[in-house]
Amino acid sequence: MRGLLRWGGVAIAIAGLALALLTYFVAPIGTSFVAKTLCSGIFVSGRDRNEVHRQDVLADNNPLLPFISYAIDDALRTVEARFLGLRLRATQFREGAGCAVTYGLPVAPTAAPRARRSAKGRTGGLCRAQSRGL
Repeated sequence: MRGLLRWGGVAIAIAGLALALLTYFVAPIGTSFVAKTLCSGIFVSGRDRNEVHRQDVLADNNPLLPFISYAIDDALRTVEARFLGLRLRATQFREGAGCAVTYGLPVAPTAAPRARRSAKGRTGGLCRAQSRGL
């Protein structure tokens, strides 16, 4: 009986360690995937959020994805995802740039991007390597 209790305690400790490692190392990947996929599907492609979640996120058949919750802010055009309430990842849509993971940076209201100036003062355009077809 004593040996059974000892092995039971060891099994519980290993399961706890596995859950901790999963939450620390694997969960940020999953939450980033969910937030980025939803952000791109909703704000870039203009699709319905439930359709994107069902067809793009859950279709991946990963057993951990149902444990990832998300919140969508239409005003700021952001998506936040959490694994079991932990390991937050957020993405933000910016006009002309698409969606990007913000990695905990404060979310600023989106604005239209400004045209970049090249070394010769022209706006936008290709760099030299791109203009030569390289």
